[in-house]
Amino acid sequence: MADINDGGPAFGGSYDQVLIVEGRPDLPAQTIERRVSGMSLRDHFAGQALAGVILHPNATDGSPTRCAEVAYKMADAMLKARATDHA
Repeated sequence: MADINDGGPAFGGSYDQVLIVEGRPDLPAQTIERRVSGMSLRDHFAGQALAGVILHPNATDGSPTRCAEVAYKMADAMLKARATDHA
């Protein structure tokens, strides 16, 4: 499968810090930082498109699979248009 431009994080990235305490006084507490990005912009666009797709039964055959396919095609078109506008 070809690489799909997912547009990056939909709502920006963030970092969570998780504090791990071992419960032993001779061991220091450790802080682990991990990347949390949430859904991609492509997923966000597809979700927005899906809301319109399911309201217009003529857009698909009504099957969930076909609705999702159409929503992601619309999301890909939005990402393409977005890339063109920002060029």
